[in-house]
Amino acid sequence: MATLYTLRGTDNQYLGEPTLQAFNRITNIRVISQDNIRVVREADITYEGETKKYRETILIANNDRVGRMEYSYGSSSGVASGELFPFSELVQRGNAVYAGTLSFQEYEEWLYKGTDVIDGSREGGSLRGWTHGGDDAVYLHSGDANYIDAGDGNDYIQNFNIYSDGVYRGGNGNDRIAITNGEAWGGAGNDVFNLVPIFDAASIYSYANVMDYEIGVDTVFAQGPVYHAVSDAGLWLSVGEGETSMLIKNIYDINQVTFDNSFG
Repeated sequence: MATLYTLRGTDNQYLGEPTLQAFNRITNIRVISQDNIRVVREADITYEGETKKYRETILIANNDRVGRMEYSYGSSSGVASGELFPFSELVQRGNAVYAGTLSFQEYEEWLYKGTDVIDGSREGGSLRGWTHGGDDAVYLHSGDANYIDAGDGNDYIQNFNIYSDGVYRGGNGNDRIAITNGEAWGGAGNDVFNLVPIFDAASIYSYANVMDYEIGVDTVFAQGPVYHAVSDAGLWLSVGEGETSMLIKNIYDINQVTFDNSFG
């Protein structure tokens, strides 16, 4: 199953387990309206001791495909659009979850088991997402509380906004992570960490913090001459005329880092 999500909104948005956890306490499910192009349903969700109203609008595209999903949960809201998944199967499995004959974990794994492409909010929204299996691509543009776990597969995670922040996990597989701020965890596999040049002097506190670089296994990709410095934290890297844009945590010798397509 291949899915495409284009997200909008300025608040936290969720794909995966946070919503799953909330739905474990879902009550009073009701359909507000339904016709041949959309279904609107509501529920009361109790999460961390607080009950809020969740509203979901699903718009049906051609050939029984979901073309757009909108949701609101308290003050949070979001939009996902693109070619998503068969509407009839979504409803069937959703009803099985509500009936207790299908676990949320099984539902989540079905929903995200393919090659997912996520294009995050450009309006300040943060994304907390779990994409499970498949060779996924996650493109983020904003948010100061992002959390991405791409799960199994050869995944790509990108966020070039130096004022954004978060934790980005590739999971098992040969992943590539290209960020300018936040924690980068490659996980198991031959991972590549892009050394993204930063040319904004105001970015002194912005850098990719590589947390689990494996010597002889992982690679740093850089297009240009690489400069380095060493501190108690690890190895600091910059590329070309740019500012320092990467810390390889707990690595102190530049010769222990494998570079690809670089001049230094």
